Amino acid sequence: MTNEGGFLRGRTFRLILLAVAATATGLAACSGSIPGSTPAANAAAPDLLMRSAGPYAGSAHVRNGEQLNYVILVKGTQYTWSGPAASPVPSPYTGSAQSLVKYGYDPATHVYSTTLTESGYSQTTYFGYSPVAGGMQETLYSYRYTQIPASGSTYYPAGRIAALLPLQKGAGWNDAAPLVETSQDDLVTTAATIAQDGSYRYHAYGIIEKPIVVTGEVASDATASYSSQQPGQTATGWTIGEPEQRGTAWVIAGTTTAPRNFPATPPPAQPFHLIDWYPGDHAPRPLLTDATTVTGSVTTPKTCAAQSGIAAVETVERSTVLDPLAMYQESIEQENYYGKGGYAVCEIVSKTRTNYILFAPNPADDGYAAFRDVETDTWVLHGFLDRAVPEPLAALPFHPLDAGIAILHFRRSH
Repeated sequence: MTNEGGFLRGRTFRLILLAVAATATGLAACSGSIPGSTPAANAAAPDLLMRSAGPYAGSAHVRNGEQLNYVILVKGTQYTWSGPAASPVPSPYTGSAQSLVKYGYDPATHVYSTTLTESGYSQTTYFGYSPVAGGMQETLYSYRYTQIPASGSTYYPAGRIAALLPLQKGAGWNDAAPLVETSQDDLVTTAATIAQDGSYRYHAYGIIEKPIVVTGEVASDATASYSSQQPGQTATGWTIGEPEQRGTAWVIAGTTTAPRNFPATPPPAQPFHLIDWYPGDHAPRPLLTDATTVTGSVTTPKTCAAQSGIAAVETVERSTVLDPLAMYQESIEQENYYGKGGYAVCEIVSKTRTNYILFAPNPADDGYAAFRDVETDTWVLHGFLDRAVPEPLAALPFHPLDAGIAILHFRRSH
C-alpha cells in the first residue's frame, strides 16, 4: 500500500482527504471586511508598490480580465524500486503544456484574484495588500483548486505571506501558515486543519463500495494515527511512533488494529515496524518549511528560452515536507523571475518527491522507498491573449507583482 495523500502543502492530495462543514465561504471569505486588509491600502497598492528606486519605477493598475499565456516545459525521471534491496529502475520523461493566468480585481471588496487554467484543472487565488514598514505586504486569503470536472479543494490560510513589496535584495519571508482545507469529489468529502509546523488533523466521509468514515492525525513530533470505519464494523487503523534503535538498526515502531487484508473482524492490536525512512533517523521539526528570499537583479538564464537574457528580479522559494502518515517526503525549489512589466516572465521549479511503502507484501519491507519523481518545470511567458497585437516585453507598462507571485506560488505539485 503506497499512500499518496497528505495535506502539508495543501497542493498534493489524493487518497485520505477531508471536509469541515462546507459553508458558502468560497467567495464569501473574500467579501466584506477582511482582517489585515483595508480598502485604502488595497486600492492604492499598485501605485505604492512601484515607488522604490531601481527596476520598479512607475505604476499601472491590473487590468481586470487580462490573460497571460505561459508555456510549461517538463523534464523529469521517475524511479521505482521493487524492494528495499533492489536497484532503482529509471524512466525519463519530457512534456509540455499551456497555462493561462487571468487577473481580477473587485473594487467593492478591494480583493485581487488570479485564475490559472491548465489542462485538467484550474486554481483561483484571492489575495490583498496591507501596509507594513517600508512597503506593502501581499497576503493570501484563500485559493481553490478544481480537478475538472468533478472534484475540488478550497484552502484558507491564516494570513499566509505571499510577498513583501517592493522586492528588495536580501529580503525574505516565511510562507508557512496555518491552513484549513475542505475538499470534495464524487466519492469523498474531507476537512483538514494544518498547523504552521506541518502537523494536521483530518476527517473524511465517503462511499467507496460502502459508507466509510476516515480520520487521521499527525503530531508535531511525527507520531501519527489513522482510523477507518464502516457501519456495523469495528474501526481499523494504525498508529506510528517515533524512530527507535533496535540493535544496530533504526526502525519506526507502530501498532495496527487490522491485518493487511482488512477483514470485517480484525484481530487484537499487533505491533509492526517500518524501515526508518526519516533523514538522520529523526523526523525533521518542523515537518513543513517554506521560505522565500529575494536574490535581486539578475539576467534570466538560458533555460527561460524566449525570455532568457533579459533583466529581471529573482526570488527563490525553498520548501520541504515530510508526512509520516501519507508516507512521503518532498522538496521544491522555485526560481521566479519578474521582468520589466512586473509580470513573472519565467519560473523554474525543481522538485523531488519520494513515496514509501506502508504495508508491503513482505512485512520486513515495510517502509522502503517505492517511487521517486525528480522533475523540473520551466514556465515561460509567451504573450497576452487579450491584446490584438502581442507587445514586446520592454514596451509593457509596469504592473504590480501580485499575479506572478500569487498564482504561480500555489501551483499544483504532481
